[in-house]
Parts: sequence; C-alpha cells; structure tokens
Amino acid sequence: MCCALWRNTFFMYLQQLFRQSKFWFLVIIVFITGQLFINYKRGVVFTPLFHYGMYSAVISPEKNYTVTEIFVNGRRLAAKDFSSQEWDNIVLPAEKFYMQQQWNSLNWNNDIRRMLRLHDSSVYTNSLTEAAFKKWYAKRLTAITGIKTDSFRIAFTPYVFNGQNLAKENRTH
Repeated sequence: MCCALWRNTFFMYLQQLFRQSKFWFLVIIVFITGQLFINYKRGVVFTPLFHYGMYSAVISPEKNYTVTEIFVNGRRLAAKDFSSQEWDNIVLPAEKFYMQQQWNSLNWNNDIRRMLRLHDSSVYTNSLTEAAFKKWYAKRLTAITGIKTDSFRIAFTPYVFNGQNLAKENRTH
C-alpha cells in the first residue's frame, strides 16, 4: 500500500509537471535516466550530485591482523566483558603508546636528526618512559576493570584470516 501510494504520487507529479512545463519535465526525466544509467554502470561518475554511492567500494578482509591482547594477573581480558567505550579505554592507550614509541624513533632518526643536524632529541620526541606508562596504565586498568592489577602484560599477537575465521599465526623462526 505504501509503495503503491508513493508510486501513484510520483507519476501524478510527473503528469502535472508535463502539463505545466515540458522543459522541467524533460530535465527531470533526463536526470532520472542519467541516475539509473550511472547506478547501473557503477564505475561511471560524472559528478557527486548525480551519484551518491560514488565513494562506496567493497572492502575485502586483510590477510594478516595484529590483535592487542591484555593480560591482567595472568588472565586475558575479553572485549565481550566490557562496553565498547571501556574496551577502547583499555586497548587504545597501550596501542597508541607503543606506536608512538616506534614513530618517535623513526621520525627522529630518519628525518629530524638528518635534516636539522641536531643531537638532542628531547624536544622532538616524547619523553614518557615505558616504566612511567606501565605505572599509569596499571592504575587505569584497575579503575576500568575493577580488578586490583598486581601484574599485567600487553601482547601484540599476529593472526591470519583464512577466508572464514582468524587463527593465530604460527611463527617457526
């Protein structure tokens, strides 16, 4: 009923437009035809005005993934036990800290020191030590999980996607 009503309203609009202005009727028909053609071809894009899905594409899964695993007092934390916000507050600080440490070293060694001929990296790299981060992170884990954090371990575990599910990557070296 809803679709029939919409279809009838649409065709009544086209009939009324045809009677009042043949020019605008033709513009609308050309626009509709062009939109249908572009959607059919999927790769032909004249302008974003005509093709709203032009930025859409199939995203295929990667073959390799690195999963951040957090172990508190020897027990692995599971995302299903936390809200998405809590899980982000658990995992992201660890990921960002270690990514930043790598970036600091890479950026300093490859670019800044080479181009500016400087010997003091303290102004250009983050001075947060791993010990200071771990002290802060232990308190953070206790606050979020409600578990007194006596010890924790952060592991970046490689996984392989075989087309159906993830499996831990077997490293033989």
